[in-house]
Amino acid sequence: MKKSMFTGFSGALRERGISGAVRYAKSLGFDAVEPSPCDAIDTVAKAEELKRVLADEGMFTACFSLCVTLSGDEGKAVVERLKREADIARACGSPFLHHTLVAGLSPAPIGMPSFERVFDEVVTRAGEVADYCKRIGIKCLYEDQGFLFNGVERFSKFLDAMNHDNIGVCFDFGNIFFAGETPQRFIGAFSNRVMHVHIKDYLYKSGSMPHPGEGWLTTRDGDFLRDTIPGHGIVDFVPCFRILQKAGYKGVYSFEFGGPEPYELGTKRAMENMEYYYELARSTAQRKIDRINLPGVD
Repeated sequence: MKKSMFTGFSGALRERGISGAVRYAKSLGFDAVEPSPCDAIDTVAKAEELKRVLADEGMFTACFSLCVTLSGDEGKAVVERLKREADIARACGSPFLHHTLVAGLSPAPIGMPSFERVFDEVVTRAGEVADYCKRIGIKCLYEDQGFLFNGVERFSKFLDAMNHDNIGVCFDFGNIFFAGETPQRFIGAFSNRVMHVHIKDYLYKSGSMPHPGEGWLTTRDGDFLRDTIPGHGIVDFVPCFRILQKAGYKGVYSFEFGGPEPYELGTKRAMENMEYYYELARSTAQRKIDRINLPGVD
C-alpha cells in the first residue's frame, strides 16, 4: 500500500520549506506527497526543486490538487489558472492535475444556478484544461466532491459528456456521503477509471436531530458529517479496498485528515487502520478464491 501525504503537506511546505517538509512527510511514514498551490512551490523552478528533494529521499509526487469552481463569470480566469498550475504539477513530477468542478460543501444559496444550468459550461472549461494537460503530458482527475457534481448519476453524466482520453477518476472515500450515497456504490461504478485515491472518513448524524454544533457539515439531504480519523467513522473500507484490488488498482492512497485530534496522532492512527483494512480486504478476497478452488465446491 503506497501512502501519500495530502492534508498538511502544503502547510508543511510553507512552515518548513521544501527540504523540511519532505523530511517531515517521510518521518510520518509516507511514500509520496500530494501538494496544493502555495508560495513554496509557486514557480516551475521551485517545483523542480521539490521533485529533486523528493527523489533524494526516495519519494515522489503522487498528485497535484486544488479546489476551484469552473462555473460562472470567474470560470474563464480559473481555466487559465489551472493551466499555470498544470505546469507546476508537471514540474513537481506529478502525473496528475486533480481539480474540483464546482466547489462547496453547503446548501446552494437562493439564486445559485442548478446542476443542469452550469453543466455545459463546466464540461467545456474542464475540457479546455484537459486538452492543455494532454499537451504537456499529465492527466486531469475529478473526484466525487461538492453538492452539484457529486453522486453516481451526475458524475457519470459528466464523464460521458467529457468523452476525453486524458481524464480519470480520483476516488474519495468520504465525499460521496454529501450526495447521500455510499463509497461502495461510487467505486463499484467507476473502478475501471480510478487513477488516484483519497483516504477520508466522517462521523454521521441524522438530519432529524438538532445541528451538532461547530465542525459539522451538512449534506445535500440535510444530514450532518464531521471529519474524523480514517477508520473511526462510517466508511466501510474493506469492501472498497476489495473492489479496488479486484479492479487491479496499483496507485497511491493519499491521506486526508481534518478532525479535531492532533494531526500527527490522527495520521498515525489512520495509517495503522488503513494498512489493517487493506490487508484484511486482500486476505478475505484470497479466502474466497481458495474456497472456490476447493474440490467439490461450486
